[in-house]
Amino acid sequence: MSSIRHLASGYDVAPLAAQLDAHPEAWNRHTMRTDAYQTPHKSVDDIWVRYNAWANFTGDVQAFNAEHESSWYPVIADLPAAWSLARKVMRDVGGKRLGGVLITRIPPGGSVAPHVDTGWHAGYYEKFAVQIAGDEQQAFCFEDAELRPLPGDLYTFDNSLLHWVTNDSDAPRITLIVCVRRDRPMLQPDERIPFDMYFASLASMQVHPGAGTKEHRKLTLEECRDMALQMIAIRRAVAGKEN
Repeated sequence: MSSIRHLASGYDVAPLAAQLDAHPEAWNRHTMRTDAYQTPHKSVDDIWVRYNAWANFTGDVQAFNAEHESSWYPVIADLPAAWSLARKVMRDVGGKRLGGVLITRIPPGGSVAPHVDTGWHAGYYEKFAVQIAGDEQQAFCFEDAELRPLPGDLYTFDNSLLHWVTNDSDAPRITLIVCVRRDRPMLQPDERIPFDMYFASLASMQVHPGAGTKEHRKLTLEECRDMALQMIAIRRAVAGKEN
C-alpha cells in the first residue's frame, strides 16, 4: 500500500478558507512544533485546533506529548468550519476516537524538511488531511510516492515513514490535518454499496445464526454492522486471490 493515498474530492473548504482570511491572528499562537531545535517545520505556520489542553503544559515537552485526551482549543470559536470538517472526516473514515487537529501553512517557496514523526500521538492515530489551499506545484513526498492535492481533496499518509513537503508555487499551501483512531478498516468507494446491501439484509432479518436454538436472539445494529464488515473482508480476500 502506498505511503500516501488520495481518498476523496469535493470537501467544501470555502467556509474554513474564509474564516482563516478573517482571522490572521489565529496563526502561530502555539509554536512548540515550529520553534523546536532542528525542527523540520521551521518555515511553517501552525494553528493548533485540537490537542492536549494547553493548561496541561508545565514546561515538560515530553510529558505534554505523552498519552492524553485531546481537547478543542479556544480558536475553534473563530474557526467553526474546522470543527465541521474534522467531524466529517471522522464519519467518512469510520473513526472511533478523534485526536489532534492541526492547520498548517507553508509559504510560497517554503518546505517541510525530510523527517519521521515519532511519539505517542504520532503512533496511536492515523493521519488524514483535507487540502484547504493548494495546487500542482506543491508536493507531499515519500520515498515511494508523492501527492499534489487540490482544495477539497481528502488523503491519508503514513507519518512513520520518511516524508517531506515542498511548495514551489507562488501561493501558500494550507492543510487541515485530522488525527483519527479507527477500530475497523475504511470502506473503499466500490465497497460502500455492497456494505449497505449486506447491512440492510442483516438488519431486515434481525436473526442470529443460532435461530431455533436456546441461543436464538435478534442481532443488534452494531452486530449487523460488524457482520457486514466481515463480509467486506471476505470479499476483499476473494478479490485478492482472483488477482
